[in-house]
Amino acid sequence: MEDFEYIVVRTDEFVSVVRLRFRERGNSINLKMWSEIYEAFKFLSTDPKTRVVVLSGDGEHFCSGIDMNEYREIITDLEKKKDDIARQSLTLRQRIECCQKTLSAIEKCPKPVIAAIHGQCIGGGFGLATACDIRLSTHNAMFALKEVDIAVIADYGPLSRFPKICKHSSWLRDIAFTGRKFDAAEALKHCFVSTIYDSQKDLVTAALKMADVIADKSPVAMQASKMILNFARDRKRKDAEKFGNAIRMLSVQSEDVKESLKEMEDSDEKLEFDEY
Repeated sequence: MEDFEYIVVRTDEFVSVVRLRFRERGNSINLKMWSEIYEAFKFLSTDPKTRVVVLSGDGEHFCSGIDMNEYREIITDLEKKKDDIARQSLTLRQRIECCQKTLSAIEKCPKPVIAAIHGQCIGGGFGLATACDIRLSTHNAMFALKEVDIAVIADYGPLSRFPKICKHSSWLRDIAFTGRKFDAAEALKHCFVSTIYDSQKDLVTAALKMADVIADKSPVAMQASKMILNFARDRKRKDAEKFGNAIRMLSVQSEDVKESLKEMEDSDEKLEFDEY
């Protein structure tokens, strides 16, 4: 894995940690960071040494949103070039797609992804969180879709993922339309996060402990489970059941199943599954 400027990636015992590292700006996310996160998840998706990923932020915040300095430069550059509307639109489309493909890389990563959220989880950071499988947070975490406050829409993925996570339509539209911040307690109430912790240390410890539990499971079973969950989310139950049956027909024939059944006979033996 190459060294990155704005993120750090570490792998140990089948658990990979992707940590945002732009702490002097609250881990605000610029185009290069978007690209680096994409490259990291592209690699981890096929890395046999990785079975689960924890996404976290360095310093005081998970991610405080887009890098406003870079955003202003992008708008200023477009004005200076004086290109016609069509060419300006194509330029902006390329930048939006950079963000979209990053969220999709997280969502489509075949390994479970846990977001460990502390401090601010705003705008782009909120988008990253929506692409993860599991969201944990500290009690002082603050969330918001702030794009509307700078007269743009969160068109890179959060608006399409948010309703699939939280089913309370009135509440999520309140969040999307007002841009207001909401705390961890409200996020827990509406199932945006599953557990709240007292401190960042407790959060990281819990996220890594959960990751260890997942990493000890059969990687075939874990990846198949995520595949079925993602498929079922966007389709009718009948179609999801057919898809699930097809996946089970394959996964049940893995050596992992035989090893698991054997372990049930000898509970003192710790299973070690082959890399996948």
